[in-house]
Amino acid sequence: MMTTDPEKAREVSEAFMPIAERAMQSHYKAHVLAIAPNTPQVVFCNTPIKGLGDLQGKKVRASGRTTAEFLSAIGAQSTVMAFNEVPGALERGVIDCAVTGSLSGYNSGWQDVADYLLPLPIGGWDTVITAVSDDTWNSLDDETKRTIESQIVPGFIDPVWNNLAKDEQQGIACLTGHGECEHGKPGDMTLAAVTDADRERAHQALVSAVLPSWASRIDDETISLWNENVAPLVALPIVK
Repeated sequence: MMTTDPEKAREVSEAFMPIAERAMQSHYKAHVLAIAPNTPQVVFCNTPIKGLGDLQGKKVRASGRTTAEFLSAIGAQSTVMAFNEVPGALERGVIDCAVTGSLSGYNSGWQDVADYLLPLPIGGWDTVITAVSDDTWNSLDDETKRTIESQIVPGFIDPVWNNLAKDEQQGIACLTGHGECEHGKPGDMTLAAVTDADRERAHQALVSAVLPSWASRIDDETISLWNENVAPLVALPIVK
């Protein structure tokens, strides 16, 4: 969770592009077309919470490896399970909380089995890399490539980022009933206020645990790309 601001999140995603391109080419022989987000990954709980500190000791379903590392760093018991297993696990008390996108949770009915919502994007902005295999890309003629490259930003990337703030607000409104829900019947989850103390604790977990763990899994060239492109935006250089 490097930023809670959508505009800054886009800057970070764009700065991350050289790293994504190198990784996708190296591991998958794929050509990156776009990096775009989903709604922020927030916390749903079936037990009372008032802030990030209340997750300590609770069993929390993580939305991925990095989120799991973050949860462990703040003292939660992170676990991984399939998205469609979460409502039943929350209802039966197998887990106390779960992390996913606000609108994804609403559309899947998580508001019916969870009572408390912490809208701090601890799972980040769930950015998704859109790529095409080199074989497919190289099979296209130059005109088709130019058309895709000229349209991918105005036709796909811009609309997603431009709608992000509204989607974030709609997720909260639809889950809690605080504001008009344009997607259906709103839930009545209790909204926990995000405090500066929560943001600072999240930042410390990122600095002390999440970023060092990722740095241990990447090579020196990736670290250089991070320090050159991303670190200046978020004041988080990697030092090995």
